[in-house]
Amino acid sequence: GYESFIEGIRPVLSSDSSDTESDTQQIRYECQDGVFKKLCKLATPPKGQMRSLGDLDLEQSTFWKMSLGGSTATNSVNEIYDECIENSYILMGYGSKYDLAGYDNIESIQELMKDESVHAVKQAHLFKNEVKVGDVIIASDGQTKFRGIARVTGEYKYLNRVWFDCMSPVEWLIEFEESQPIERISKIKFARSTLYQLKKSAL
Repeated sequence: GYESFIEGIRPVLSSDSSDTESDTQQIRYECQDGVFKKLCKLATPPKGQMRSLGDLDLEQSTFWKMSLGGSTATNSVNEIYDECIENSYILMGYGSKYDLAGYDNIESIQELMKDESVHAVKQAHLFKNEVKVGDVIIASDGQTKFRGIARVTGEYKYLNRVWFDCMSPVEWLIEFEESQPIERISKIKFARSTLYQLKKSAL
């Protein structure tokens, strides 16, 4: 039918995150691409502003998936992504209350952020200490799309503002007018974590 071949609204089960004592499933509806539309997208050259890859060594580079703000699929706020594009940097929300300069390992960050969750500490550590100059950042759009690719050009800086204080300068290599299907670059969908290193075997 049209819904399976082109596109159609389909029910999707999702857990109710507000229910901590049960695995209550809620039904929501999403407009999803059908088989033919997916194939057309894969066959169509991506529309975007492509810059020179310069001396980028894809074999030696470390790749990271990073979420910058909300997802277009859920109509979340996207100001952070737009700000990152406009100012040629990436921003991290975890660790925003702290200036992480001088905290060069996860133990010191854990002590500094002792009132924060383990996940928050790990994300702040990855952004501050593991992402290096020359690494490649793939800006995700949910778990099944991506919308930009950048190369890190500078070290961590603390912006000292209301939110998303952790910053690293980047050079945006490509920005897409429309988010691209993950099949263009990865064999598996993205995990939900804000920032993590991508395995090259999956690319």
